Amino acid sequence: MATLRRSSPFSWDAAGLDRALALASADARAGMLATCRDLLAETRCENDFARRGYASAVLGSACATSNAAELWTGEDPDNPDAWLVWARVAAIRALRFGDRRDDRTRELIGIAVRACHTAVGLSESDPTPQVILLGLDRLRYRRPTPAPAPLALTIPGPWDQLARVARRDRHNREAGHQLLNYYHPRHGGDARHLHQVASWAAKVSLPDSPLQLLPLVADLEAPDVGPDPLDQDQLRRMAMLHNLIADIDAGRVQGDPEELAKQRARFTHRLQQEQDPRSDDYHRRRSLALIAKDLYEAWFGEGRTPPYVPIRDLSVLAHALYVGEWRLPAAAVLQYLGPHACTYPWSLLSDDPEKELIRVYRDRHVPLPREHPG
Repeated sequence: MATLRRSSPFSWDAAGLDRALALASADARAGMLATCRDLLAETRCENDFARRGYASAVLGSACATSNAAELWTGEDPDNPDAWLVWARVAAIRALRFGDRRDDRTRELIGIAVRACHTAVGLSESDPTPQVILLGLDRLRYRRPTPAPAPLALTIPGPWDQLARVARRDRHNREAGHQLLNYYHPRHGGDARHLHQVASWAAKVSLPDSPLQLLPLVADLEAPDVGPDPLDQDQLRRMAMLHNLIADIDAGRVQGDPEELAKQRARFTHRLQQEQDPRSDDYHRRRSLALIAKDLYEAWFGEGRTPPYVPIRDLSVLAHALYVGEWRLPAAAVLQYLGPHACTYPWSLLSDDPEKELIRVYRDRHVPLPREHPG
């Protein structure tokens, strides 16, 4: 299990850089929904589906251990925001029970499905209830459907439900991740299908879409699939060697010039051994690194500010840039995040994600944020 310290240089709030969401989720955990109501009403009126989707997920998680969301639907039965949060809460409970193979799972799925359908009826254009239904599909409570012929995929799955999302929001970020969840081996899927679907989703999405991250997520979740598995330890060694060479070149290492030249030659030789350009693995790593670099340019290039995405996406991008040897872009993403951090994907690499992230900050010569309460 990942461990976090009571006193930390990072803030691990799932709301990330969205300060209004952080306040609303804190209020929701205390049973106060006024700020939650205001935030979701704002996203609905502005058709801000990216923020609405993520905010409802964070707020649903905050309400999952109380009856606040269900009470809200009773007090305001025609409010689509109330039903959206209740649908999130009901889905979270169904998924938790389903993962435990609990006998109540079928009953809880029914509650969540009914809440989603009510939310759809109150706000037909909102893709979020349809995305929640897509997330429930990983419980395999209904039959999969064949992929439509134009997709050029022969993998059955919840394609009918994905189509309902796409009619409302063609490049919905959460829908892509829910589709990966469906094909994840821990939910009864096939890792090869996970990679194929991730690759397909990235190819049909816009160049600056968060869906471009899906192949990177697939390789984090199932790195040992295929004839050319990614070796995270090897990627880490390569990044370290690049850093050592860069430090010598920049004059950050003191010592005898002749001895430093010998060290640099040794590091360069070891790096060449690690990244054999004849291997399929090398080309695959470079392909993934280029995906990360292209998305960085789309989000941060020429002084741009990235779109509204969950902090997890920015964390995945920072990791991909780091292991892909893009030194300055990785540092820029970490600096943009400031004190905000996400355990994913660092928790996949270490039982102590904070220690792993601190190491990355130091490798990239990025100052650590000030301490935050754990």
